[in-house]
Amino acid sequence: MSQDSTTVPETTRKLSGRRRREIVAVLLFSGGPIFESSIPLSVFGIDRQDAGVPRYRLLVCAGEDVPLRTTGGLELTAPYGLEALSRAGTVVVPAWRSITGPPPTAALDALRRAHEEGARIVGLCTGAFVLAAAGLLDG
Repeated sequence: MSQDSTTVPETTRKLSGRRRREIVAVLLFSGGPIFESSIPLSVFGIDRQDAGVPRYRLLVCAGEDVPLRTTGGLELTAPYGLEALSRAGTVVVPAWRSITGPPPTAALDALRRAHEEGARIVGLCTGAFVLAAAGLLDG
């Protein structure tokens, strides 16, 4: 079902001064499936300016201080930690390891701060459980 864009109020969130629209942070956790994690890395990590798509700066961030292992046992290294989320205009959480287990408090705090500072927050698949735990899906 499609909606007429004239009937949907458009709200533009203002980013805090240190955040940049062209920076996309992907927040990874241990125990997540590699498929979901790879999608935003492929979408935002490839330069497609020749097709008229803006260039994004991708920050791959570890959501916790443990080895990041996928469900298949691959070990990933994220070059950034939670502090890098403070520069991102968009934060993507592609996956979470458990629909019942709580995400790390520091990651939830970083997501809440990003939201308060105007960043777009995106949850893919089980990443939505992290957004819910942060209280960002209430209402």
